[in-house]
Amino acid sequence: DLCHATPHKTDWKLSCASCHLGALPWNDAAARMTGAQHEATGFRLRKPHDRIACAKCHDASLPYARRFSSQLMPGRPRAESSCESCHKDPHAGQFAAKHPKCLDCHAEKSFKPSRIGAKEHAASFPLRGKHATTACAACHARDAKSAAARFVDAPKECAACHKDPHVGQFRGASGGTRCETCHTSPAEWKAAAFDHESARFKLDAAHKDAACKECHPTVALRDGRKIVQYKPVRAACSDCHDFKR
Repeated sequence: DLCHATPHKTDWKLSCASCHLGALPWNDAAARMTGAQHEATGFRLRKPHDRIACAKCHDASLPYARRFSSQLMPGRPRAESSCESCHKDPHAGQFAAKHPKCLDCHAEKSFKPSRIGAKEHAASFPLRGKHATTACAACHARDAKSAAARFVDAPKECAACHKDPHVGQFRGASGGTRCETCHTSPAEWKAAAFDHESARFKLDAAHKDAACKECHPTVALRDGRKIVQYKPVRAACSDCHDFKR
């Protein structure tokens, strides 16, 4: 103690002999370090860190100055809340700007499941209807380049995940179909909010009481699939009415 300056970043308030027996190799003290001593560095060996080999965090091939310090902040001890000091980012930087700390969304003892529930998810995409019971992986598929599940840039349009049951009948000028134009609620998908007055054929007089299927029949496609035909639709009176009677 009188000749050597402590290389540790922690003020142990103990003599060197408390951990080092005086005989070489001097670094044998690591094998005798207790949980209480490790806690004094500011890092408690709680689950799951209590079962990890010392060399997993303190790589013997690294210089001493880095072996026991944070990889993000060289020279400083690692903190319990700095998971990112040792662990690679499984999200490939998607949350680096707004949530650089892993513990913003994950628990320290167990990363899965995350702390993001239906309430938090509603800020970007409300989980209504069947979306509330759909597996996360169904919408958050892995990116081909990074192999990380897509969260930040995950598509929100219905057509991005669901097949078009109308087989392109309502395809827009851009080539895509916006289901949200007519279907406004995932919970009640069949209750379409289509305004027939905006269509080419106005529902006036007796047409208001006619069943939809009278003008929009179910037809079979060449591949055997059956769909309700909306476009093109018959519009002439003679297409539906027999005036010879």
